[in-house]
Amino acid sequence: MAEKIYKNILVDAMMHLGDLIHATSVIPLLKKLYPGCKVSFLVEPGLVSLFENIDGVEHVIPYSYKSKGDYLAVFKMGKELKKYNFDLSISLDPRTRLAAMMWIANIPTRVGSRSIFWNESGIERFFFTDYVEWGSYICKEHPAAENFQKLIKLFAGADDDKFYKPKFAVPQKSNIDYIRCKLNELPKSDLKIAFCVKTVDEARNWAPERFAELMNKIIEKYKADIIITGVKSDNDTAEQIIASVKDKNKILNLCGKTNLTQLNALFSKMDFLINFDNGMGHFAAAAGCPTITLFSNALPMQFTPLHDKTLIVQSELDCVVNCNKKLRKTCGLKCLEAVTVDKVMEKVDKMIKSLGAEK
Repeated sequence: MAEKIYKNILVDAMMHLGDLIHATSVIPLLKKLYPGCKVSFLVEPGLVSLFENIDGVEHVIPYSYKSKGDYLAVFKMGKELKKYNFDLSISLDPRTRLAAMMWIANIPTRVGSRSIFWNESGIERFFFTDYVEWGSYICKEHPAAENFQKLIKLFAGADDDKFYKPKFAVPQKSNIDYIRCKLNELPKSDLKIAFCVKTVDEARNWAPERFAELMNKIIEKYKADIIITGVKSDNDTAEQIIASVKDKNKILNLCGKTNLTQLNALFSKMDFLINFDNGMGHFAAAAGCPTITLFSNALPMQFTPLHDKTLIVQSELDCVVNCNKKLRKTCGLKCLEAVTVDKVMEKVDKMIKSLGAEK
């Protein structure tokens, strides 16, 4: 337990889905350090419903963050946060205007650090009452969830080696029933594999033909059912893939047909997920579903889904270490080509064997 007691804590977690899921791992740590405390989150509006899957959160406060300008909105939100009477704020991915917002909210103790993602320090540090120095600890050598927890432990002076993995609550029966109804559209199979076939980064997107080739191999060898999941905008890609799958009766396209609570229920029924590095892998892991995650232009260390049975396929090219948007315009995305169907199929065989579901 920490020496000073905090009762009403705000976690500033303005992040994308995967990072936010990692951020939720701080909840049990905060509850342990400050028994009886209330923990709230500041998040993007589109991710508020994620917290219907998560226990132990008092308030989920939506805010639309913009990378430039919008100073009046920052001021107004700071005044709004003041009404909650938070006594501690923790900025997990510090940015100047968000740090200023915590100051405007008059939160007595405001904790921040150098960003774990960008390894940079800016003027945001001047809005914090407690600026945590990482010392010899190197964030890029640890999962994001471990870094978030390390920040809090350093602030609290806590000597706690326990690592908390993100974990969703058991899905509600209504969501289980919805997913069961959808899965009944498929022929009965003992093996159900989810796919996420699109990311926001083109360097992490296979051509539809590659996904179709992999699905054909899996269906032919294991007679598995394939469930494609994602947002509504992924639907065109999913349909292009399905057009090249030989046995279309074994494919179910759920892109845009599940909300975040139904997605939790879906992954509770899947044997594993195959995806390129994005938030869906972290979501599946938190729901208790193993993943085979493919890394093209990113290193797995910080971003591997935190499930004991997670397997990874990576390009292993030297250029990945220094990859950026400018380089990707001229490199020909060799890293993406290096993630082959055969390499992924090797991991599929290994996963199915480990699950005891080999046909």
